[in-house]
Amino acid sequence: MAISALSGRIIEAWGDWTPTFGEHTVTATLSDVKLHKIGECTENVGAKSTVAEDVIIVDIDTDDDGIGNIEDTDDDNDGISDEDEIEACTDPLTFTKTSENEEETGEEREEDNDESSADIEEAWALALYVPRRRARKIS
Repeated sequence: MAISALSGRIIEAWGDWTPTFGEHTVTATLSDVKLHKIGECTENVGAKSTVAEDVIIVDIDTDDDGIGNIEDTDDDNDGISDEDEIEACTDPLTFTKTSENEEETGEEREEDNDESSADIEEAWALALYVPRRRARKIS
């Protein structure tokens, strides 16, 4: 989304953005910056920096445990780490039934297993904003 103004005009702009999972770079650029004091002539302003940039990481929480997948070591909350599931060639986003978690979770979790991968798109709506670093000026 780009917002611009004609030279010599003041603009205050707002935009809507629907975040999607992943890393996004947000940039704001100033150009032709001038100072206008009421009753005085307009002056050019020599801005030291005209660009501000921030990287925003949008995370999701596929198992609804309050921990985004980036920080969560078990994205489907089945008691098997994502790392172990990847090594075993199983899906870390699909609940894997084991003898250890079967007693604790019961049939309710079995139903979740059918929905976890299919409903992954709905999880995007639960996106958590995780800023990776603060805005930095670029000259």
